[in-house]
Amino acid sequence: MKPKKIGFIGIGNMAEAIIKGINKNCNNNYEIFGTSRSVKKIEDLVDQKMIKKIDNPELLIENSDFIFLGIKPKDSIDLLEQLSKFSIKDKTIISMVAGLPTEAIFKSLNYKSTKIIRIMPNLNAQIGQSLTAYFASWEMSELERKEIEFLLLAFGNFLEIPESSFADFTALAGSGPALILEFYKVFEKFALDKGFGKNDAKKMITNVFLPTLENYKLSNLPIDTLIDNICSPGGTTIEGINVFRERGISEVIFTAMEAIIRKSDNLI
Repeated sequence: MKPKKIGFIGIGNMAEAIIKGINKNCNNNYEIFGTSRSVKKIEDLVDQKMIKKIDNPELLIENSDFIFLGIKPKDSIDLLEQLSKFSIKDKTIISMVAGLPTEAIFKSLNYKSTKIIRIMPNLNAQIGQSLTAYFASWEMSELERKEIEFLLLAFGNFLEIPESSFADFTALAGSGPALILEFYKVFEKFALDKGFGKNDAKKMITNVFLPTLENYKLSNLPIDTLIDNICSPGGTTIEGINVFRERGISEVIFTAMEAIIRKSDNLI
């Protein structure tokens, strides 16, 4: 079967991770083209034979079945208005532009495209383990759904959600890895301050975080029960947990999430 063609407009870190995942996991089912302001990134991908460079956006669109938008939110409307001048009626647009609803894409394209997929991947696409939300603007056939989900599986897993939940998903899963790493960083800094070497600190803390989350993932117990199982009455762990609760760590995290949601709703 002839490979389908994918065009990437804008290639940052996320698009690069997706391109590498498709090349690695899709068994040559796709031919990939790209155009980007990031000259070095696209040339590196060309050198690795993962992508073919097309500088002309109209030619890229003409040669693509799927068009990934990997541009910054501030550039999105101007670019979409430029794309509306080209023949895009039969193309599937896959947008990973944060904060850009499908209705805004339709409007900027002068309603010339009828098939828009909105996605929100995360950092873990770099290791093939993104959890990517997606929303389709039309009632997909079973074949169309399988093809979209096959693409998303190339760089992790997926969750189909209503578009109204995208800002919430962004806070939890899109921005979540950065919040978790910020939290992790405190543990690592504490280890360094206590005299552990950089490598030992990283080894120790990652081997606490990862198995703990895996344990929770595999357990049928409520998370509070797992916490209580570690906290002996009058013991050491409960002393730290009490500080967390007294200082309002939950409130800090909730406030950070709500700030992300507000920003996501006002990016464009």
